[in-house]
Amino acid sequence: MLLGVGIYKAHWMVSLSVTKDAYNWYPTAHVVKVTNESRKNNKVAGRNLFAIGDFHIKAYATMLNEVESLLSIKVYQFRIPNVVKLIRPMQETMEARDELDKIMTEIKAKAKKNDIVFLASLRMIRLCDQWAKFDEKNLFEKQNSEEQKEQRRIALRQANELIDRLEKLGLIVLIEAPKPIFRSPPFRCSDWFNRSNPICASGFSMDREFLLKMRKPVMESIKKIKAEHKNVYVWDPFFILCPSDACSAYDGDLPLFFDGDHLNAHGNRILRTSFIDELLEIWSGQRPSG
Repeated sequence: MLLGVGIYKAHWMVSLSVTKDAYNWYPTAHVVKVTNESRKNNKVAGRNLFAIGDFHIKAYATMLNEVESLLSIKVYQFRIPNVVKLIRPMQETMEARDELDKIMTEIKAKAKKNDIVFLASLRMIRLCDQWAKFDEKNLFEKQNSEEQKEQRRIALRQANELIDRLEKLGLIVLIEAPKPIFRSPPFRCSDWFNRSNPICASGFSMDREFLLKMRKPVMESIKKIKAEHKNVYVWDPFFILCPSDACSAYDGDLPLFFDGDHLNAHGNRILRTSFIDELLEIWSGQRPSG
């Protein structure tokens, strides 16, 4: 067993797969390798960015680490299931409320006025996970069902309540709009010896209009949130990741996504400049809300 654990932890050294390229595949806090790009700005140095979300906040680890270094700000990451997911409510159990309250207490202790809270989560119905594809039959009927509409109404109420709490602390809220999602996970289909796996059969290209239709209900919820709050901004990475009619999980030979919806490190770096520009515009007052 110990041998197996050791091999897993060192798989990028012993693996024959292209996924052993940890710098591009795995969204972790890599050492910042930027040498000719200076984004340090004395007006924002020392500010705080609080990143809250499900595992999709962890999938931004590379970008957030590089942003912290390049802007000389402090980034705090908090993972909590279903927070501001907008398609599914967060559990309203005592345990879930206590977890959120603990995060809010830490933010309150560290935050300064006009610090930014970045909210990122999976906000579309997943088409696959790392191990299986899901049935898309009647996808839009399900999405528009009364049950799903009620789920979104509850999630919207919860989001507004959380943002109220953050605004009372003098904080600015930045919501991530939904990114593209895919039917096959690149990390399981990246090599000649695994491309025949049935999970790879759906490929790595998605029709952009299909995805825009999928995310429309959540974009409507985000629009309602913006109407309720003056200090809410939206960062939309969708069109950077999908600049043409067909969205691809790849950028040339390099993947943008690790699986069907989590970014990898290369995808993080593709978005980094846009995210930095968003932060600087908000903090400078040049990015209008609403």
